[in-house]
Amino acid sequence: MAGKIFVNYRRDDSASQALNVAQYLEREFGGSNVFLDIDRMRAGQKFPKVLEERLSVSKVMLVVIGPAWLTVTNDAGQRRLDDPEDWVRLEIGSALARGIAIIPVLVSGASLPKRADLPDDLKPLVEHHVATVTTNGFRNEMAGLARDIRELLGGRRRWPLAAAAAGVVVAAGLAMYAGLIPLPGLASLTGSDPAHRTPEQTATAKRAGSDPSSESATAANTIEDNRKTAAAAAEKERQRLATLAADEERKRQTDEAAERQRIAAAKAEAEAAAKADENRKQAEAAAKEKTEREAADKAAKEKAERDAANAEKQRVAMLAAEDEKKRAEAAEAARKAAAVPEIGKSFRDCPECPEMGVVPAGEFTMGSPESEEGHGGDEGPQHRVTIGKPFAVGKYEVTFAEWDACVAAGGCKQKPETEWGRGRQPVMGVSWDDAKQYV
Repeated sequence: MAGKIFVNYRRDDSASQALNVAQYLEREFGGSNVFLDIDRMRAGQKFPKVLEERLSVSKVMLVVIGPAWLTVTNDAGQRRLDDPEDWVRLEIGSALARGIAIIPVLVSGASLPKRADLPDDLKPLVEHHVATVTTNGFRNEMAGLARDIRELLGGRRRWPLAAAAAGVVVAAGLAMYAGLIPLPGLASLTGSDPAHRTPEQTATAKRAGSDPSSESATAANTIEDNRKTAAAAAEKERQRLATLAADEERKRQTDEAAERQRIAAAKAEAEAAAKADENRKQAEAAAKEKTEREAADKAAKEKAERDAANAEKQRVAMLAAEDEKKRAEAAEAARKAAAVPEIGKSFRDCPECPEMGVVPAGEFTMGSPESEEGHGGDEGPQHRVTIGKPFAVGKYEVTFAEWDACVAAGGCKQKPETEWGRGRQPVMGVSWDDAKQYV
């Protein structure tokens, strides 16, 4: 054979059916040309190595699929087909990778799995035309499967030609039997030819009073009847063979149409699956984008609310601080107002502070008239001065002791030096800015 046949199956799903299929094919193609993993493996052989060797010489793989083929699980509850080390998956995946012709064989009412239910490396399995094997139709269905395998292996069926040749032989036999084709010695054996009668046949004919001419006519009629019967039989056989050929052609066309439909359906299913997958990815991307956008909007809203709350807190705190400042200022003003001494009486802000007197609010004329005796040039002209509110003024010059107290308290920076003594002496050696700082 140009190639061998590999039978792939799952023990927990279709062991007995796979064995029946393999045994039928062994009768058709020979036991050495059919591989089944449970037989013809010697103890100690490594399965991966044997698998590789058998696939290397196989041209056709039958994938026997039963009702539980897709759902069988291992001890951990995992679907076996999802295990990359599952031998059924490895065998099919290796055959697909090698380009070996694959025929899914459906048994026990099983159907071909959908592409979406298969691992990625087995998805091309659905693109292959299936064969169905049932209990009641086993012989006929296996005969058709064997025919398809033979064509895949390179040996096309020749039985219609053989049947036609056999029909010709049968028709020729009938024609010879009917006398349409003379057979040497046939007339002498039957005694129908007077020239070839034996003495006993001649005596028998005379005793019977047979007339050679009448006997010849009867034989001619018999031959004609036999010829007609043979011709009818030959025509019937020709019609039968023509019907068989027509049925075979119709079945081939039906199978091809079904295969085209299946491939188109598989392609449509694959495209639909791809489209659905693309739509799913787009939907997931849109959902993710929406979730991220909503999360960003929520975060921005929460931040805005926090910022607004913080701003409000700051505003309230600022208003409270301003109110507190105003209350403090008002309290201080009230305290100062209450602390203002009476006009005409002196006071000190602190023990080290200078003695002060209060100048009341009011108006007075500053300067002296020109007619006044001793009037100086810097004493005029006279003008009215308005004092809007009372203020305090030192009764005496600021002394060194008072200035040194300001320096010690950190209110004044300048510490003047003098050779005239300090204490109650008037301070000297200070500038206008130093004086403002003291105030």
